Amino acid sequence: MLRRTLLSLAAAAALLPGAMAQAETYPARPIRFTVPFPAGSATDSLARYMGEKLSTELKQPVIIENKPGANGIVAVKDFVRLPPDGYNVFIGSNTTHAANLSLYRALPYDPAGDFTPVSCLMRIPLVLVVRPTLPVNSVAELVALAKQKPGDLTFGASSSSARAGAELFKMRTGTNLRHVPYKGAPQIINDLLGGHVDTFVADATTAMGQVSSGALRALAVTTAQRVESFPGVPTMMEAGVPDYELIGWFAAFLPAGAPPELVQTLNRAFTSAIAAPGAKEFFGKVGGIPHACAPQELAAFRASETEKWRDVVETAGIEKQ
Repeated sequence: MLRRTLLSLAAAAALLPGAMAQAETYPARPIRFTVPFPAGSATDSLARYMGEKLSTELKQPVIIENKPGANGIVAVKDFVRLPPDGYNVFIGSNTTHAANLSLYRALPYDPAGDFTPVSCLMRIPLVLVVRPTLPVNSVAELVALAKQKPGDLTFGASSSSARAGAELFKMRTGTNLRHVPYKGAPQIINDLLGGHVDTFVADATTAMGQVSSGALRALAVTTAQRVESFPGVPTMMEAGVPDYELIGWFAAFLPAGAPPELVQTLNRAFTSAIAAPGAKEFFGKVGGIPHACAPQELAAFRASETEKWRDVVETAGIEKQ
C-alpha cells in the first residue's frame, strides 16, 4: 500500500513540470472573443480592433464570435458556462455589466460574481439622430413635433444605452416617443434610412459614417462637452434638455475564477493594444475615448456604474422586463 502511494506521488511529481510549462506557454491556442452585439456595432468594431492587436501581441489568432440578442443576455448565458482558462474573453459593456441589473426583474446572471474583470477598453459618446425625411433640424423642433403628435414618433433601441437615452429624453422634454425594440444597431440605422423608425440615440461608432455623409441628421450628443467627431453638434444640455448626460463604455472579462496570472497577461496585452501605433486613428474613427485600467479598477468602476445606471433607469421611468 505504501509503495503504491509513493509511486502515485512520484508520477504526480513527474507531471508537475509539464503542467507548469504548459501554464507558462499561455496562450498555446486561439483565443475567442464573445461579442454580445452584431457585426457593425460599436462592440464588434472594438472587438475586431483589439483582436487584431492581441493576435500580434500574444502570437495566437483571435476569433470573434457575435451572439446578439436580449441586450446581451443571449451571449452571457453561454459565456458564463465556459472554463476560466484565458481562452474565452467577453467584450462587455455598460449594457451587460451595469444597466441590465436595473432593466430585468430576474437577470439570469450576476455581472459581478459570474465574471473576472480584466481591463477597461473604451468609453463612447451617444448621439441623437433622426431619419433624413423627418422635418426637424434641431432638438427644439423635434420636441415641438413630438408634442404635436404624441405617441406617433418612434425611437429604435437595441441596447440599454439607446433605450435609456431615449427614455431620459422623453422624461426631460415631456414628450411621448414610442419604443421599437431591435436586436442590433445596424438594423436600426437601416430602418432610419428607410423611414421605418424616426429617431435613435446611437453610439458614436454606429452613427458617425451616416452622419458624416449626410444620410442621417445628428441633433445632439449626450455628453457634458461637445464631441470632436461630431463638429457643430450641440450637447443635449446646450440644445435645451436640462440635466442630461449619458455615456457608454466597454471592457474585457473572463469567466469567474480565472487565475490571476492569466488576468495579468491579458490586461497587459489589452493595455498595449490601447496604446499601440494606430490606436489614436482607430479611436478617432469610431468616436471613442481610450480607457485602459487595472482589473481591480474595472471591478470598482463596474460597481459604481451599476449605481449610476440604476439612477438613470429609475429617472427615465423604464419598467423592468
